[in-house]
Amino acid sequence: MPSTQVLSRIGAALLLAAGSVNAAYTLADSYDHTNFFSEFSFFSGADPTNGMVAYQSASAANKTALAGYTKNAGVNSVYLGVDHTTSLSGTAGRASTRVSSKKVYTHGLFIADIAHMPEGCGTWPALWSFGPSWPANGEIDVIEGVNAGTTNQVTLHTSQGCVMSNSGSDAGTTLVGSDCNAGGGNTGCGQTVKNTATYGPAFNAAGGGVYAWEWTSSYIAIYFFSRTAIPANI
Repeated sequence: MPSTQVLSRIGAALLLAAGSVNAAYTLADSYDHTNFFSEFSFFSGADPTNGMVAYQSASAANKTALAGYTKNAGVNSVYLGVDHTTSLSGTAGRASTRVSSKKVYTHGLFIADIAHMPEGCGTWPALWSFGPSWPANGEIDVIEGVNAGTTNQVTLHTSQGCVMSNSGSDAGTTLVGSDCNAGGGNTGCGQTVKNTATYGPAFNAAGGGVYAWEWTSSYIAIYFFSRTAIPANI
């Protein structure tokens, strides 16, 4: 059940020189306060994971101020949130938002500038991409955690035959499981990140940061940059 969050900017750059060691990228699409809600669709059905949440349509979210635009540190930002003022009876899920891009990508460098993410009991912040036939076409979880967790977990969900290692990963990462089809794809293969600045309360206290993930035919790599350490070229 996503909680209040501010998404400052999302950009997507597509690979120009696939297979080269230092691949060249050029900006293909950028999603921000000028076009975000025309390029993303709202999901308003029952939660596929059986969470206690009531996902809102675009019109309902806009009407109740759960989706819109705001300014964060003087920067125009996209806002996606959850109702955090209503006292619920316990029989109904809390109104929240869930969106997905209308455009489909195959390979590229994707960059998300996030100022705030959900935190605390009852929350399930997530940023991920997935294919049309799950889990055969895969799912990449860039950000995910639940409740009072303080660290991020990066996970792949696939059909049989995909194995993950943490060779080349930062010393602060721990391999949770190597079989990306574990649990029929539901569990997947994940790595937890030791750095608390990548997730939840510490992430929010620092003003958020930038997640970047590179997806090629050979590998998937995910990077995090804290607010004060974002490279100038992104």
